[in-house]
Amino acid sequence: MRCVGVCVLAVVGCTGGETLRIEIERPAWVAVQDGDGPWLPYAQHATGHVETQITSGHFGIAWLCDGPDRFTCIQLSTDVDDATIACPSSLHELRELRGSTDPAANVFGWTTAHGASSGTYSLALWPGPNDVFAVLSGSPSRLLVERDIDGSTDQSLDLPVDQTGAVMPVVMPTVVGATAPVELYSDIHTANGSYGVLGRDPIAVPVPPSELVLASDWIAVAASSGPCTAQQRLRSEPPTLDIPSAFDAQLDVAAVSWQADSSFAWEQAYAWFDGAVAADRYTGVSLVVRTTPSWIEAVGAGNTLPVPDIASLPGWPTDAGFGTTRPVKWSFYLERGDRRGDWQGCHQGGAVSR
Repeated sequence: MRCVGVCVLAVVGCTGGETLRIEIERPAWVAVQDGDGPWLPYAQHATGHVETQITSGHFGIAWLCDGPDRFTCIQLSTDVDDATIACPSSLHELRELRGSTDPAANVFGWTTAHGASSGTYSLALWPGPNDVFAVLSGSPSRLLVERDIDGSTDQSLDLPVDQTGAVMPVVMPTVVGATAPVELYSDIHTANGSYGVLGRDPIAVPVPPSELVLASDWIAVAASSGPCTAQQRLRSEPPTLDIPSAFDAQLDVAAVSWQADSSFAWEQAYAWFDGAVAADRYTGVSLVVRTTPSWIEAVGAGNTLPVPDIASLPGWPTDAGFGTTRPVKWSFYLERGDRRGDWQGCHQGGAVSR
């Protein structure tokens, strides 16, 4: 089965007549829109970049990632000299880490391990160094960390977290703004791109002991209530988590529109679909459309995010595939901050028949 992902990114920051250079890895297709002009496909240069002139104050970039289900969609800078797109490695480039936890524990790396509930696990390794976490929930919860595992070859590694895992202390944050039952969670991001959820609880959550944390790690504590979440990077004192107010969003064929509390100073809006939005077809690819307040202001879009019919854009690969018409699942997000640390956001979603 072919797994593909596509992202459309609308950005601002070019004042006219500037060169947009996009450093890019492993795309199947790239298109650029200058202002309100037509989308134009671009071939990737041998040096691994796309370069084009931008004459308007705003532009869009669309690209197709051909690879595993998980793909990376990078928020581009407003600086046209600092734009990077990275697609995931294809499935044949991934290696596997296998082993035992015994008893069953959760295992994380750059993705979540399969089969960990049975006491054995199988985890895909990303090319390059990988950090792996084994989390044994309980009172107390325990954590075992293995750093810089080589992702260039298949490996075996047992993770006896019950025997050698460190006991995790707990943090009890203060939560304000909740309008529904609260769920807390804690997580970790590492410089190698690994991510793991350390625990979930309505009152207090575990965090790594200091001896297991590197300066480059991001440890965060979050609270979710209904469709909204507030998160803070862990510091010396337990955080106060201010959950934002929910918003209302509607989807039609060509756009997502929303009404939100004006006190929430959002920094990024994005919509996700499990199939390209078109009136009569389902492409079989996932679609993410991102934008910022500066783009909304530049184009006078109000609280509206356009959703291009990606399959109609020029140069779209004809072998990307089309399936039968079916309901398309969608989610829309308003966020501010960094998902690795201080962050707030809300989402709304549903399904719509195409």
